[in-house]
Amino acid sequence: MSADIQAAKLQQAIDKMEILDALARYARGCDRVAPEVMVSAYHEDSWDYHGSFQGTGREMSYDEKRRSPDNVIVHHALCQSLIELDGDVARVETYYIASGLRNYPDGTKVHRIYGRYLDRFERRDGEWRIAVRRAVVDFSQEEPAGHPWPPESNYDRGRRWPDDLVFHFDEAVRSPVSSS
Repeated sequence: MSADIQAAKLQQAIDKMEILDALARYARGCDRVAPEVMVSAYHEDSWDYHGSFQGTGREMSYDEKRRSPDNVIVHHALCQSLIELDGDVARVETYYIASGLRNYPDGTKVHRIYGRYLDRFERRDGEWRIAVRRAVVDFSQEEPAGHPWPPESNYDRGRRWPDDLVFHFDEAVRSPVSSS
């Protein structure tokens, strides 16, 4: 394999990793209710078609509904992504599972959404971000929340920004064993 082909393949791998990193920032920002993290996945003039919401990535990131105390927890699991690069544009299909707990007047419910993000990523000024997103729902359900599984009380709880441990990462993963 020639050096030019190797360099091109290496750049494709770098581009794909940068796109995956932007997807992860979106999920972290959404789940931790950290709009400045979420908006970092979008270009300033981006557009998001997200069910009843249609607007810019910034509007999506700072949407007041995300901050509602009735949304107890939200969790996005990003699954496989198929990334098709074409110069400074990428067509990206990412499967996701979004779940959470939401308080209603008649009790707390668990909701799950299984779907896909269809994203047009663009590289501008050397940075890959979402230019246009369309959220597709393949299946969803909502049901009354049961009792938490017993081990849950033994784990650190996920929280919103700025209290979640991910925003205090080095402190959270500090070893109790001295390294001499």
